[in-house]
Amino acid sequence: MDYEGVPIIAPLLKTRGTMISIVWKDDADGFKKNKLDYTELDFEDVSEFSSCVAITFYETTLESSNITNKKAIVVDSYENALLAGPLAAILDVPILFYGETTNEALWRLGARHASDIIAVGNLPYAEWTDVSLQIPQDVHEYTIDAAKSNGIVLDYLVVTNADDNDGLRSYFPQNPNTPYTPHLSSFASLFAIYRNGLVISVANGSKAPSPYTIDMGIEAVAGKLKQEGMKPRFLMMLGDSVSLPFSYYFGNTAIAPVAFEEKIATDNVYASLKGVPGQGYDADSTNGSYNYPKNAIAVDLAHGRIIAKNLSGLSMHFDRIVNYNEYLATNSAPSTPQLNANKNEWNNNAFGYNGFNAEWGWPEEIQTMMNLWMNGEFNIEEGSIKAKSIWPLSLNDDFAKYPAISNFVVSGADHGSPQGNTIHHTDIMPVPPQRKCPIILLYRTDR
Repeated sequence: MDYEGVPIIAPLLKTRGTMISIVWKDDADGFKKNKLDYTELDFEDVSEFSSCVAITFYETTLESSNITNKKAIVVDSYENALLAGPLAAILDVPILFYGETTNEALWRLGARHASDIIAVGNLPYAEWTDVSLQIPQDVHEYTIDAAKSNGIVLDYLVVTNADDNDGLRSYFPQNPNTPYTPHLSSFASLFAIYRNGLVISVANGSKAPSPYTIDMGIEAVAGKLKQEGMKPRFLMMLGDSVSLPFSYYFGNTAIAPVAFEEKIATDNVYASLKGVPGQGYDADSTNGSYNYPKNAIAVDLAHGRIIAKNLSGLSMHFDRIVNYNEYLATNSAPSTPQLNANKNEWNNNAFGYNGFNAEWGWPEEIQTMMNLWMNGEFNIEEGSIKAKSIWPLSLNDDFAKYPAISNFVVSGADHGSPQGNTIHHTDIMPVPPQRKCPIILLYRTDR
C-alpha cells in the first residue's frame, strides 16, 4: 500500500531536501520550468520499507557508532507515523514502522540504548525506552517541547482522518454518489512539516468522526500551543466531506439569503476556538428558524480544506505548493493592471463570476475583484455575463479557460443548480497553482 510509505519519507522533505511524489511525476506537468530526477520506490511491507529508508539516509558507520544521542522513532501504526512526522523532522531522525527488520535497522543506525529510541504507541520498546509516547497528546506535547528547544514556532494545525480507508461510512447521511477519496491523510505530516505544524488525527474506525470530535480535537491542541507560548494561526482540513464532515447550518438574511430551506456547509466552527457552538453542529430546523452560529462568523484561525480526486492529484498539488516559484509565468506584476486576463501571465490574473440564482452575491464579488485590481495589482476578468449568457447550455471551453489562466478565482457557486455556473468536469482544464485558495461565496450541499 503505497500511501503508508508517505509519512515514513515525509521528514526527508525538510531534513534532506527530498521531494516526495506518489503515483505522479512532474515531467508531465506543462507549467513547471525545471523537472526533477526521480528515484522510484516500491515495497510490499511498510516496516521493511521504513528500515531501508532509515539505513539509506541515516546509517551510522561502525567507526562512529559511539556518538551519543543517536535517536530513532519507532511507531506501531500508520496513524502514529503521521503524528510523529513533525517530531522526526525537528530532531532529524528516521521513523521506523515496527517489524522484523526494526532491530537490525536500529543497530545499524547506532540507536542501541534506552536513550536512543523514542517509542510511539504500543511497542515492546515502550517498557525500557527513556521516551515512550502512548497517546496522541503525548506526541503533541513532546513535539512542542522539541520545537521550543530548537527555536521553532509551531502555528499550523493539519486535521485528518487516519482511518480514511476504502468503504469509510460518513457521519452524516450522504448522497450515494458523494465523491470520496481514500488515504488523503497520507500527506498530513508532509503539510505539517512543511508549514511547521502538528498533525491532529480524528480517526474513528470504519465510520467518520463527528464534528464535535473534530472541533474538540482542534481546541485541545490549539490550547496546548497557547499554553506553551505558541499562537496557532492556521488550520488545514485534509479530507473530503466523508472523511471529515462539515458542520451544517441554515443561513439568515444577515449572512446569506437561503431558499428552499437549504443548509450551508462550513468549516468555520472548527476555526473558531470558542468552544461548542450553542446550535450544535447540524441545524435541525426546517421551518425557517435559521441558526447560523456566531462561532462560524468570527473565526480565530485562517483555514482551508484540501481535497483531491486521487492521490496523484494531491501529490501534484503539494509539489505546486512547495515549488511554487517554478510554476510562475512571470516574476513581476503587470506595469498597468488590465480589466481583462492576460493568457500569457496566469499568476497576474484574477477571475470572478456569478451565475443564475446567485445575484445576491454580486456586491461582494465585484468589491473583491476591484480590490484585486486596485490594491492587488491583478489583471481582472469578470465573467458573470459569460456565465449567464450560455444558459441553459453546458459551460464550454470558452468559459472554462479562465480559471485555467487565473491565480485567484472568486466564484458565486449558484447552489450547484444545473443551470448555474458550475463548470462541467469534462470541460475542466489543467490549472496553475493558486496563490490564494478559491473563494466560494455560497454553495449548496445535498446530504
